[in-house]
Amino acid sequence: MFKAMMTLIRGQKASKALAARRALSLLDQQKRDAAISLDLAQRALAAAIASDQAQAKRIVTIERRIAGLEIRATAALQSGRAALASQVAATIAALEAVRMSGCEAHKAFAMEIGRLKRDVAAAEGRLADWERDRRIARATETVRHLRNGPAGPATDNALAEAEATLARLHARQAESEAAASARDALNNAALSTNIAGVLAAAGFGAKPRPSADDVLIRLKTKAAAVRMAG
Repeated sequence: MFKAMMTLIRGQKASKALAARRALSLLDQQKRDAAISLDLAQRALAAAIASDQAQAKRIVTIERRIAGLEIRATAALQSGRAALASQVAATIAALEAVRMSGCEAHKAFAMEIGRLKRDVAAAEGRLADWERDRRIARATETVRHLRNGPAGPATDNALAEAEATLARLHARQAESEAAASARDALNNAALSTNIAGVLAAAGFGAKPRPSADDVLIRLKTKAAAVRMAG
C-alpha cells in the first residue's frame, strides 16, 4: 500500500512538472510571436514616417514653385500681359491641386503613424507581458518545488522568499493590466474627439480643387493691391 501511494505521489509530481514545462514552452512561443509582431510594427512605423517626411518635402517644394510663379504672374498682369498671366494661373491651379492632395496624404500619414505607434506600444506591451508571465511561471514552479521538498529552516526561508516574489509579480501584473485599460480608454476618447478629422480624411467635406479662374482672380487682386500701394 505504501509503495502504491509513493508511486501515485511521484506520478502526480511528474505530471505537474510536465505541465510546468509545457507552460514554459507555450510562453516561449508567445515570446517569439510577440517579438515578430513588434518587429513588423516597428518596420511599418519607420516606413510610414519616411513616406510622410518625403511627402512633407514635396509639399514645401510645390509651395516654393507656387510662390515664385505668383510673383511672375503678378508682374505679367502689371505689364498688361493678361494672356500670359492666365497661362501661369492654370499652372498654379494645377500645382495647388497637387499640393492639396499632398496635404491630404500628409494628414492620412499622420493618422496612420498614430495608429502604428499604438501598434508598436501594444506589441511592446505583449512582450513585457511575456517576460512577466514567464517570471510568474518560474516563481510558481519554484514555490511548488519547495513546497514538495524536504522541510527545514533553509527550505522554509527559501519558500517564503519565493512566495513573496510571486506575490510581487502578481501585483505588477494587475498594475500593468490596469494601465493598459487606461491607455485603451484614452485612445478611444482621442479617436471619438477626432471624428471630424477622420471624415475629412475619408473624403467627406473636402475643399474643392482650385481652378485657374480662381487663381487668376486672386492674382488680379494682388496686382491691384500692389498698384494702390504704389
